[in-house]
Amino acid sequence: MREHQEEMLPAHRDYLLMVCYAIDAFELFHSLYFLVDTTGLLITHTNLYTTLAFLGTIVWFLTVVALFVGLWQGRPLLFIFWLFFSGIGTLTDIVYLVWNVTSSLTFDWLHFLHWTVLYFGIVVECTCLYLVYSYYRRVSHLYQLHHHEQGNAQSHRLFTPSDLHSETSAYPATDTKRWQE
Repeated sequence: MREHQEEMLPAHRDYLLMVCYAIDAFELFHSLYFLVDTTGLLITHTNLYTTLAFLGTIVWFLTVVALFVGLWQGRPLLFIFWLFFSGIGTLTDIVYLVWNVTSSLTFDWLHFLHWTVLYFGIVVECTCLYLVYSYYRRVSHLYQLHHHEQGNAQSHRLFTPSDLHSETSAYPATDTKRWQE
């Protein structure tokens, strides 16, 4: 009876993956907007600042593409580029917010509104980082298990400390043979 009920349920959807694709689509739109903007700025005012801004947006665009390929192909290594670049961007925003608040000579409605928008932007960035990192952990775990099942026993050792290596399990803490010796 219970097995029949499980068959009646709709197909399982990976909502975390869908959210990660939505984050990636938003990041792609955002990076393309800044890429076009900095290209126009580079054409009108060529200097070191605009050149660095243009190169930064190219790197940002490439990390977004790496995240898309990582989501599509299930390759956890490609997530790291986006997580690293977005983490640096989020830390930069936090430093900018702290600097902006502490260097302000007055406290008025316009400053408060500016700080609130920055704060909520940081909250959204941190939420996106957390969601993509959560999916990265799941994909990384499945990637390790897949390679372990295919006979590549060394794949899980890259992520396991040497004193916890196991010959019989990808989960060293559950290796009962290791503790019986």
